[in-house]
Amino acid sequence: MAPSSKQFPFQRLPREIRDKIYKNLLCSFGDPPIAPPAFFTTGSRTVFAPDQSKPPVMKSHVDTAILRTNSDIHREAYSTMTKTNRFVLLQSKGNIPLHRVITRYVMSITFSSDTPVCDPTEGKGKPEGPLFNIDPCSFVMLAEDLKEFTETMGKADDSQFKGLSSFLKISVQLGPNIVDELPHYKDSLATFFT
Repeated sequence: MAPSSKQFPFQRLPREIRDKIYKNLLCSFGDPPIAPPAFFTTGSRTVFAPDQSKPPVMKSHVDTAILRTNSDIHREAYSTMTKTNRFVLLQSKGNIPLHRVITRYVMSITFSSDTPVCDPTEGKGKPEGPLFNIDPCSFVMLAEDLKEFTETMGKADDSQFKGLSSFLKISVQLGPNIVDELPHYKDSLATFFT
């Protein structure tokens, strides 16, 4: 018996419509988080409401189920997803209170490697955790928000975090994944980083 070569019904749609569907399903991050209402500084103390103990993280509305439909759809959707969602990994090696800066100016963070930082009900001793220290940390954000990030770092240097720019070193690595070997069903990203 010969294998069935029927085309999946979704693939009969024009490519432009399929691309719009892929973008809607795989590239939707919703609105940026709203500024925390109970974030303020009194003297040398920073005060948070109980639910404001970590940087706000964007909520993802991504539905990846379509990637499991078949290999052709996966290839098309993967291509759309990687060329639309350009992510940037921000890593601090320490010496910069990056959590505090980002929380203070409410950046749109897609993912943070850190956990909630303090128990506001304790009320004793000095608060500890990523918002209050200068330990290394990592964030992932959309590349389209890099301008906002640089403006945020400028605001921080001009106001609460004086002298921040003297410690700040930013290095950019474009296309770090293009050197890795991709599976046969994924298109190469090499031409994307020209």
